[in-house]
Amino acid sequence: MMTFPYVIREIPSPPALLEALFVNVEFYPGVLLLRKLGRVDFGLGAAMLFQRDDFLRRVDWNEIGAWLADDFFLGQKLRPVRIGMTTLATTPGTFTWKDALLHDLRWTKTIAWNRPLGSFARILIMPVLGWLGAVALHPSHFFAWVGLLGMIQADVLFATAICRRTGCHLKSGDILGMEAWSLWRILLWFLCWLPWPVIWNGKIWRGPRRI
Repeated sequence: MMTFPYVIREIPSPPALLEALFVNVEFYPGVLLLRKLGRVDFGLGAAMLFQRDDFLRRVDWNEIGAWLADDFFLGQKLRPVRIGMTTLATTPGTFTWKDALLHDLRWTKTIAWNRPLGSFARILIMPVLGWLGAVALHPSHFFAWVGLLGMIQADVLFATAICRRTGCHLKSGDILGMEAWSLWRILLWFLCWLPWPVIWNGKIWRGPRRI
């Protein structure tokens, strides 16, 4: 199978910023790295190309709907998978803050369920986490707050540069929202390990697959 990376270039509303930041900053650079490393075992939902006969031989239609990440499931069934050189553009599917937060939680929980080691590892490599811990342990320490605020600014700076590189048009209000996003995504990476279900497409998911 062949699959393709994708980005979001237009942010039509403030809630859509969460989806754009996930796709452009957390998802897209990693996909480009994996493309350099060679074949993978997952699909990306924007586009997947495969032979009809391969699909009919390896995939059960009824089983697709039982998986929260059906693109990941197809990649597992139709591997080896190559990531194509063409980058596609998609549009955000969230229009309210409730939808945006639920979408963010669903994505993060899906990663933790399907790639638990990778999900846990990214918590350890984030500098913001260390400074957040320093502030929690020493709330009156001036340099702990300076370090935390400095790391947030660096996080926003890199995120802004990546978004611009993908062709995403950020507004001044988006930049301010990214300050809160820098802390939110760290908290979300922890929250996703709690045994909370995910509500998606009107169904309750307690794991990557509905039994």
